[in-house]
Amino acid sequence: MPTDNIIHHSDACQSGHIPDQGKEDLLNHRYRTILNSIPSGYVYCRVLYKQGQPVDLMHEEVNVSWEKLTGIKDATGRTLTEIFPGIAESHPEFFERLLKVAETGITDHFEYYIDVLGKWFDSNVFCPEKGYLVSIIKDISPRKLAEEALRQSEERFRSLFEEHSSIMFIYDAAGDIVDANKAAANFYGWSIDELRRMNIRQINTLSPEAIDREMEKWGALKQKQVLFFHRRADGSVRHVELFAKKIRIKDRDLISAIIYDVTEQKQYEEVNAFRLGILQMADSHSTEELLTATLDEAEKITGSSIGFFFFVAESTYHAAPGSLTQDPCAYMQG
Repeated sequence: MPTDNIIHHSDACQSGHIPDQGKEDLLNHRYRTILNSIPSGYVYCRVLYKQGQPVDLMHEEVNVSWEKLTGIKDATGRTLTEIFPGIAESHPEFFERLLKVAETGITDHFEYYIDVLGKWFDSNVFCPEKGYLVSIIKDISPRKLAEEALRQSEERFRSLFEEHSSIMFIYDAAGDIVDANKAAANFYGWSIDELRRMNIRQINTLSPEAIDREMEKWGALKQKQVLFFHRRADGSVRHVELFAKKIRIKDRDLISAIIYDVTEQKQYEEVNAFRLGILQMADSHSTEELLTATLDEAEKITGSSIGFFFFVAESTYHAAPGSLTQDPCAYMQG
């Protein structure tokens, strides 16, 4: 009906000069216009009974959006089991929930998947009167697909994270450890559950203030690489290299860190640097001075001059005469 006619009929309704049938037609037209303009699907159903028990639903009315969302035409006058054969058996909970609303009058809201349509729907169902129901539906397939993709991605990440041979942490901006993998538990000596209750400050040997400054340095950086000393459950301290990257999980900003133990590497670097220093000192210092310097450096590196002997013993015994890996004392005696 054209707009000017609607206005004309409206004025006539208000003035009382329009027949009752005309009023009803006008209201029905307005009702249908509004119903078909909403983006959500609308379906009005009547319960069908057999021997006093609800067994099916008859589609009394649907709107244009419902037809577009489901791809089903001419649903009016057809039952639910006729439109979706076998739905009572394949989706019993869905079928029963609809009938329950019509019988009890208790509103329900749920999500469901229709196999034959290959779509997920969000449905708000209410009962306008006993034996009838109205369902307002929305197609939520894109959201469900995104959620499933995210779930699979998280599962892959979880599997990779848990089983990775590298030491891995996830912690927040406050330094609280959100998660740790098996390699981290094995390396640090705390269980995964214990690590999840700890803060990175309990592991890092830096002062809390120094750690705060490190955290503040992140700024706009997405990732960083840094060397730290980390304390383990047995009290030992290891030199570690940390590769950290900002990540976002479930709307939460976190830091993912991969940690490598570089203690031996750094010790060898220090020993080699010291050996070079000994060579440079050899021509201008006495054997006693060289020996004293060697023992002082040994204690600095390992905490024990005896420990230093065992540390360099293997490389000393296998080194060629006069090479840099030879025992400093043996070098000085030669």
